[in-house]
Amino acid sequence: DPVHYGHLAVIEKAARLCDKLYVALGVNPEKAGKHLFSEDERVRLVKNAVGTLSLEAEVEVGTFHGLLAQYALSKGADFIARSVRDAKDTDYELLLAEFNSGYGLDTVILPLSGVDGKIKNASSSMLKLLAGDGCLVHDYTAPMAKQALEEKIRKVSIIGVTGLMGSGKSTFCRQLCEYASAQGVSVTHVDCDAVAHSMYSSSSEYYPAVRNAIVSEFGEEVCEGNSINRKALAKKALLTNESRLRLMKVLEAPFRAKIEGIIAGTKGVLLLDAAYLDMMLPWVNYNVLLVKCDEDERKKRVFARGHMDDEAYARLSSYLLAPDAFREKLQQEQARHRHGLLYEIDSGKADYKEALEWIQTNFPMF
Repeated sequence: DPVHYGHLAVIEKAARLCDKLYVALGVNPEKAGKHLFSEDERVRLVKNAVGTLSLEAEVEVGTFHGLLAQYALSKGADFIARSVRDAKDTDYELLLAEFNSGYGLDTVILPLSGVDGKIKNASSSMLKLLAGDGCLVHDYTAPMAKQALEEKIRKVSIIGVTGLMGSGKSTFCRQLCEYASAQGVSVTHVDCDAVAHSMYSSSSEYYPAVRNAIVSEFGEEVCEGNSINRKALAKKALLTNESRLRLMKVLEAPFRAKIEGIIAGTKGVLLLDAAYLDMMLPWVNYNVLLVKCDEDERKKRVFARGHMDDEAYARLSSYLLAPDAFREKLQQEQARHRHGLLYEIDSGKADYKEALEWIQTNFPMF
């Protein structure tokens, strides 16, 4: 309630032992109304997550009332597979195994050795607590379950927005928010570049950690006194793709914390507008608005800003995925996770009514 990667690790191990595996979700009448997800929702999320695994065994997902042993017998199962994380779990599972033997069923206890500790120790309760605080839980559960948690607990639907420099993505987001507001729909725009730049300010709660990490990585010369010189930093950090990735690594933790704080304070649709969205796809559950425009117009917009010469433009452009390459990567990830949506917009012909209708059709309105 919901499924997480610890469950999937058990399913993978169990599937190696049989030709057919029944994934059984217990329904406890004493917990009626206490589950976050309905019976049907729980089954749907498990089916989606199991569908992402490469399993040789046939898998059937279902629910049961009463005893697991009785359900196993009704399915003609030969044994019950369960998992243990530690010695405390083992003692409890041995008691259950002895009980199940009374029904003529063996119990196979699967230790989660070799499974990443973060996943092994995950629990549905933990995920609900984290999601309730706005935390991104993509390391613990599948994208469909992550999105379901965010929508159930936080009442927020996260959509990524991206496009090349000058494509008009930020303008599109602002105008879509204005149009949505006029229709009584809550859509919030977050400019991820602005969020990252805000962390260079001494007024940011994460500034001490950011400054120390940047100085450690790029040297004192990128600072003036106690402040970060953004121009000096850009000259060093954006010189090569390798140095750019080093900067992103430095900013990763505080940037994530900042975004999680925004999620915790937002209800409705949240648009995360990011040039490098290809590195944040799990955050947005592979749901993306891809903004494009005429190539000549795009370049004209970039150079009209007066911020860069031809050399800087060529270098920064090389760091970004072109729309076709981005679409290909996104669709590969969506197929792998069996989740995610893509909507493409020409910013020169943007239809905000159509874009909002797409959002309303595919995401809950809170």
